[in-house]
Amino acid sequence: SIIIISKSKSHLLKKYSQSLNKTKAELIQAKEWYLPNVYAGGMLHQLQGTSMNADGNFFTDVDRHNMWAGVGANIQWNPGKSTIMVSSLKKRLKSDEYSFQAFSNTTILRNIEVYLKYIKQYSVLEALKNINDISEKIVQQIKIQVNSGKRYKSDLLLAETNNRHFALKLVDAEKELQNLKQDLYLGLNIRNGQNIIIQD
Repeated sequence: SIIIISKSKSHLLKKYSQSLNKTKAELIQAKEWYLPNVYAGGMLHQLQGTSMNADGNFFTDVDRHNMWAGVGANIQWNPGKSTIMVSSLKKRLKSDEYSFQAFSNTTILRNIEVYLKYIKQYSVLEALKNINDISEKIVQQIKIQVNSGKRYKSDLLLAETNNRHFALKLVDAEKELQNLKQDLYLGLNIRNGQNIIIQD
């Protein structure tokens, strides 16, 4: 049905859903606030060159070489900031869920509206085809009657005018149906050329 196809095929809903999943992932990551960030490793530091005393003067005739190495660890833990982030992400996730549901409903309703317009236009087109066929038969009958002297030529001209009018309306109806079909293809994210089956 239109609802099922809209939920499974619509690229707009998929994009919105991916954004919602990203927020969920951020919330899961933020809930790990009780795990501190730990950095560990080694360090090597070397200085060489002119020695400098405490007041900033250089000893030009004295060279100094200094090198030290060691290992260390650094732990960063900020539970206050993390809990605020978790609370903020929870609110954002709730807001995103409501927004996604509203957007999903709007998208589905729009597709249903286009589908109903398509059904109506399809019925109009079928009716116009029948009317046009009948009109062409009437023209042929009047033409025979005019040739046999039973009808006036003006009757034939009037029938032909009506027939052309119905033919033009038929062309317009076909164009409108094609436009609605393209809107359905776009809204449902299905390939051009696929048949749209009308069901009750």
